[in-house]
Amino acid sequence: MNQSINWLNYCEPCGSSCCYGETVFASATERVRLGIEQSEIAQKIDGSCVFLSESGSCRVYDRRPLECQIFPFDLWIEDQVPLWLLWDTCPASQPLFTLEQALEAVHQLEQRFFYTGQYDLDYVRAYHAHHDRPGKYDDDHVDDTDYRVIRPVCFSRSEYQQLCGYVLQG
Repeated sequence: MNQSINWLNYCEPCGSSCCYGETVFASATERVRLGIEQSEIAQKIDGSCVFLSESGSCRVYDRRPLECQIFPFDLWIEDQVPLWLLWDTCPASQPLFTLEQALEAVHQLEQRFFYTGQYDLDYVRAYHAHHDRPGKYDDDHVDDTDYRVIRPVCFSRSEYQQLCGYVLQG
């Protein structure tokens, strides 16, 4: 397996634009971890996340919801198939993620979050139900060219091996 991809190293100083105008979903476990009651994380009057500090850093970075941890990737269900999407609107996604790199990155995310049982298909279904279309944006703000479908989500190593048609080393 390739070395771990840390796309945060590639983030441009864009003013935390991914933390504005978004409705972020928080599961029941995430709500407890964050000390909030609603499944949607509130926004300030300026449209920024309530957890975004004046300096543009996340005040709950170590316990932020999965949706924030996986961005610029996203989860979506199409014809009952959970899919990985990549938002090309993120300044870091274009220079960093060729298809091969995106495939490697989503595999790393699956190992970290799904293979461990930390998140599962029920989470993806709840997340999907929270959003009425891919991503967090309304119909006036996003179109189909803003994201790429990468591949189906694998919730276990065996699903990944089956999807790829080979056995992984290691």
